[in-house]
Amino acid sequence: MSVQWTIPHQARYIQTGNMFAADFNVPILGRYSFTVPANLNQVVLQLQPNTEYLIERVTVAGDIDELIYAGALDLGVQANAPFLRLRRLLDGQNVYNTAIGVPSYITQQESAVWVHSDRLGDALTATFTGVMFQTAPLVGIPTIRLAVTFSIYAIESTIYNRAFRGSQSVGLADRVRG
Repeated sequence: MSVQWTIPHQARYIQTGNMFAADFNVPILGRYSFTVPANLNQVVLQLQPNTEYLIERVTVAGDIDELIYAGALDLGVQANAPFLRLRRLLDGQNVYNTAIGVPSYITQQESAVWVHSDRLGDALTATFTGVMFQTAPLVGIPTIRLAVTFSIYAIESTIYNRAFRGSQSVGLADRVRG
C-alpha cells in the first residue's frame, strides 16, 4: 500500500545521488568496509530556509550483483550490518527514527518523511556503514561501490509552510490541499 500526498504543482522534484565505496583490506584486513571517513556525512542536499522537503523514496544499488552483495555481508556482528543514516548537518538530528537497514539493494522504497530547517547552511547528509567479507565471487575486486538516490520534493508554499509549523506529522498532506 502506498501513501498518497497532495503536493502543490509548483513543487520542485529533486533526485539526489551519492556514491559510497568500500575498498578491500581498508581499514580491516580481509574485508570491505564502508565505515570509513569518505562515507560519513556526505552532503545529499543543501536545505533552504522556508522550504519544506518531502523525502519520498530511496534507492540503493551497487556495482556487484545483488546476490553477491547479500552473500558477502557480515551480519554476525550487529555493528557490521549495513545501514544508511540521514541527518541534518547543523544539529546532527536524524531524519528517520532509526537507520535504514540495507541487507539487499533497495528499489524505489517508500520512505516518506518531512524535513525543514530555518538555518542557513544546513544540509541533509547521508552516512553509509557496514562490513562485507570477500567471498569467492569478489576475489580480484578491489572496490565495491553503492549508489544511493533519494526522490525529494521541495515545497515553497506559504500554506504548506504554515501547516508544517503546526504539525510535522505525515498526515499534513491530508489537511493541506495544493
